Amino acid sequence: MSDSNDASILPPKREVALALVQTAASVFIHLDPRPADVNVPSWFKSQPELVLQVGLSLVPAIVDLDIGQDALSATLSFNRRPEYCRIPWSAIWGLVGDDGRGMIWPESVPPEVAARAPGRATSTRTGGPERSPRKSGGGHLRAAGPPKESPEKGQESPAPPAAKPEPSPTTAPAGSPSPPAKRELPPYLRIVK
Repeated sequence: MSDSNDASILPPKREVALALVQTAASVFIHLDPRPADVNVPSWFKSQPELVLQVGLSLVPAIVDLDIGQDALSATLSFNRRPEYCRIPWSAIWGLVGDDGRGMIWPESVPPEVAARAPGRATSTRTGGPERSPRKSGGGHLRAAGPPKESPEKGQESPAPPAAKPEPSPTTAPAGSPSPPAKRELPPYLRIVK
């Protein structure tokens, strides 16, 4: 499937941002700060990647957070100094909640950032040998693929993986906290590793 077809099956960035802001304590916005219509502090404008954090309950509070039709805007704090930022959706390539849920739009990832992703060549020279990506410390995000299709009529579905036995309450160490309840995810959000 081509990138243009992949883009058509991904939800709009604004929709994902709204869902994450409402369900996660904070959201990390991965963007390319270089386009002229991106308004961020000038010292970030020469790098290919910038990650900003927004949320409804951050300290200091972001009182003017606007997830608009054309852009995301807010007054953010940089070294305890407020700066108005406006990021058009075209410059945003990833949105990830502090809980690990999020989405990446591969067609929007800057080439320099994509080259650092696992499974991609890290050399941008022409004619030189391609180096394999680093085993550790390399890119930490990857694009989530489209949802797996259910088997067609007449085909068997693969067997689900064997469930791990739950520890019984009598074998758990005294005072150990119970696991947190799982929240229902919108169908288009994936865990980003």
